[in-house]
Amino acid sequence: MTDFLIVAANSAAENVFAAEERITLSAKDQQRLAEMLSRPPKLNKRLRAAVREELTETRKN
Repeated sequence: MTDFLIVAANSAAENVFAAEERITLSAKDQQRLAEMLSRPPKLNKRLRAAVREELTETRKN
């Protein structure tokens, strides 16, 4: 019985996390996202600094 409860609780937890990680975009937002991904911005000083900061934070965790 204990294994059954663990498996059931694990499955329920995975469903909760999966639901929290999804986002829903409108058709307009989907199109905009696709355009942005196909033409990313050029790296300028501000964007480089943001990327560097994010990488530093990610490595700390």
